[in-house]
Amino acid sequence: MTDEYAELQKLRALWSKAIIQRDYIFIPLVLGIVSVSLSQLPNFPPEWRFVFLVFEGILLTFAMAYWRYLTRMTDKGIVGLYGRMMELEKKDGMDTQTQYYYRYLKDEHRGKINKEVGLEKDNVNFSKFREMSTKIKEGYHYDLLLGIWNDLEFNSVKPRGHEIHNAFAISLIVAYWVTFAIFGLAFPDAVLIETVNP
Repeated sequence: MTDEYAELQKLRALWSKAIIQRDYIFIPLVLGIVSVSLSQLPNFPPEWRFVFLVFEGILLTFAMAYWRYLTRMTDKGIVGLYGRMMELEKKDGMDTQTQYYYRYLKDEHRGKINKEVGLEKDNVNFSKFREMSTKIKEGYHYDLLLGIWNDLEFNSVKPRGHEIHNAFAISLIVAYWVTFAIFGLAFPDAVLIETVNP
């Protein structure tokens, strides 16, 4: 294992850990924002309740959007390491990251490779790297995967499990603003700015 490969592995592990740590920071943060809204709303003067709820909603929206943006950029950085790591693995006869890349390929790209090496898409081992790599001459699977990487780079892989977190973030934002709108229409005196009659 070369020093460069070891450094890339460390960087990949560091970025993966950063993604998990942000989950532990941002999810409690937004839940805290919501709980503060619910618990402190009665204590606010009526003329400030609307402003308070709008501010809380903006803060929640920004926190969720920033969380998903950071995660996406960090994950893109991880994916960006695959090309060089596969080159180094081909040189040293390893396939740890090559397996990861193959596993995360979009189905159409993995299917294209499997078809080229004689594996049908409906094969029970369709997504298993070992089945694919042993079907062809030694080393050629690196070239196939690197070919896809060189052509498509980040667009060659699936979202890698982030759909659930994205859906959670969007659902929480929508739920907050929908609840705010419904509550404001149902109880305008409790939410909207109090109008003082002359």
